[in-house]
Amino acid sequence: MPRTSIREKYDAVLDFYPLQTVPHAAYALVKITYRIQDGRCHLDQPAPLSHDIRDDSLEPRLPPGSDFWVLKMATDVVVQGSAYARDACPVRQMNCSARIRDRAKFVKVFGERLIEWRGDGSPVIPQAEPFLEMPLTYQHAYGGIDGRVPVVLPTNADELSRFDILDHPGLYPRNLHGKGYLVVPVKAEGAVMPNLEDPSDLLDEHRLFARNPADWYRQPLPWCFDWTNAIMFPRMAYLGLSPKFPAPADRSLPEIARKFLAPNFRDLFGTSFNPSRPPPVLHFQEASFGMIFPQLEPGTPIAIEGMHPEKPVLSWALPPPPTIQLFMEGKLLNAHVQLTSCVIRPAEERFSLVYCALAIDLPRVFIPGVHKVIPFFAVIGGDQPLVYEAPVPVMERIKKGG
Repeated sequence: MPRTSIREKYDAVLDFYPLQTVPHAAYALVKITYRIQDGRCHLDQPAPLSHDIRDDSLEPRLPPGSDFWVLKMATDVVVQGSAYARDACPVRQMNCSARIRDRAKFVKVFGERLIEWRGDGSPVIPQAEPFLEMPLTYQHAYGGIDGRVPVVLPTNADELSRFDILDHPGLYPRNLHGKGYLVVPVKAEGAVMPNLEDPSDLLDEHRLFARNPADWYRQPLPWCFDWTNAIMFPRMAYLGLSPKFPAPADRSLPEIARKFLAPNFRDLFGTSFNPSRPPPVLHFQEASFGMIFPQLEPGTPIAIEGMHPEKPVLSWALPPPPTIQLFMEGKLLNAHVQLTSCVIRPAEERFSLVYCALAIDLPRVFIPGVHKVIPFFAVIGGDQPLVYEAPVPVMERIKKGG
């Protein structure tokens, strides 16, 4: 059932987090939505907290952009929407940008480009087709799969049953869902160029083919403002997972050269997935390259260019956070408040902020499902207390079930 916001000015959730084997951390998640008008922020109808990963029935199980990653230690900034041609006049290409504080990220946006081929089979990148609107999603960024790369299937029946698309050698590990990734250096009928590119690292005819599937890492990064997903490189590396062809751990890897990934990432995160090991906090950060910020202060200037159908630039300043106080057994807890995400939808002139107030030093341990009454509540922005509702204890449910 879709969630609805719990209060008129915000949505919020109270719960406990199992840092080890028992829940001994308490938290409040608070989501506030604003509309942007004349460069100012005004409270808007609150969007509900999305993708509750505590629900085992959630599909997909770990969707991109969950508001329920409690242990984020930085702020994900995500811009969702489309590029719009100015004055409703079709363009073949344009730039979009997101400026946050002193950092700017640019995306070069192209219309459709169907790759053409010379008589000798060499590629020609044509002029882009005109467009009025282009979605800024990873489906339009660089990536995809070259199905022409030969696949050697396992002969063992058990291994064959576990073989899936992620094992395909023609897969681009940074973005399975994109377009433009070609490995085999021969004519590919119907091949298209990506619509979104990094203007400082454009794809050209000489670089169109990776040639060797193990050289995927030399190809351009997928460039977008949207959420990433858990199986995209380098996020998968935080779990100890590697692509079929592992990436180097030096500056020949663009993520390391551009300081998006630590050069010792294998030492930090391991080389194999261990389901019993808690994921490192970096894995919870889901923003795109260059859009994760250690700290965003109130008053931080934000400007989005090219993503509103009428306004060339949308700009405003980050509003102050609400006060979030956590109480247990009537005592004020020492809680750390972190802005975990800022999701901007420029065409709607709206954005949402999610804050997490996390308290670790609790007066004593309370276990949901064991303790019938847990005296835990939060006061958000001076509003009426939001009281934690403890689940029915397991023993009571067993008794009711006979």
